[in-house]
Amino acid sequence: MSEAMSAIERVVASEEIRRLAYRYADALDRRDLDQLASLYRPDARFGEHGEGADACRSFFRESLSEIGISVLLVANHLVEFDDADNATGTVWTHGFIDDHTEGFIQQLIKYDDRYVRVDGEWRFTRLRHFLWVGWKHDE
Repeated sequence: MSEAMSAIERVVASEEIRRLAYRYADALDRRDLDQLASLYRPDARFGEHGEGADACRSFFRESLSEIGISVLLVANHLVEFDDADNATGTVWTHGFIDDHTEGFIQQLIKYDDRYVRVDGEWRFTRLRHFLWVGWKHDE
């Protein structure tokens, strides 16, 4: 943890980063591509889709077309600071998802994230998504 940050600054930054994860889940569930794009650093890379906000929208448009409704519940968000403008985090998510093939499924997902402060706001610089377990919901 950075000694350059006061305890109050760490608490405030931690809350801002946790809200970033909540905003991500909300934007994903509502399919709000503009909101999703605003959560990443401006030069974030999205594989074959390229870099930046338009690439982010393209990536999520394609990814989200493969599923129906989703509800992501965010929990156990641990944040560690490298310095006043860079941090890492681990986030667990319980997802309820219509995947168009198995029907309604539940998933436990772990995200390993990197965050950066850009113009005073915390943004994602990377999200790594790990599916730990998934199961079909029996009606």
